[in-house]
Amino acid sequence: MTNYDKTFIAGLGLQYFNNGFDTIIKQAYKYRFLYKYGLAPGKSAQYAALILLPWSPKIVYGFFTDTFPIFGSRKRNYVILMGGI
Repeated sequence: MTNYDKTFIAGLGLQYFNNGFDTIIKQAYKYRFLYKYGLAPGKSAQYAALILLPWSPKIVYGFFTDTFPIFGSRKRNYVILMGGI
């Protein structure tokens, strides 16, 4: 514990909270697909994959923004540009 400062421990705790919250959200839409809409598990898995599809190219976006900065900034100007779109 002496090797890690408080901000690192807090960030680690927030990451675990984020992971747990993500799991709760996934369980909520799986429940809705199964019981509310009466979908079969295979069809439910297809819809769940479709919902998560926009997160798939995230690593490519990160590589692109780190490699090609806009006006000297790696992240800020991309966030402004995407917010404008």
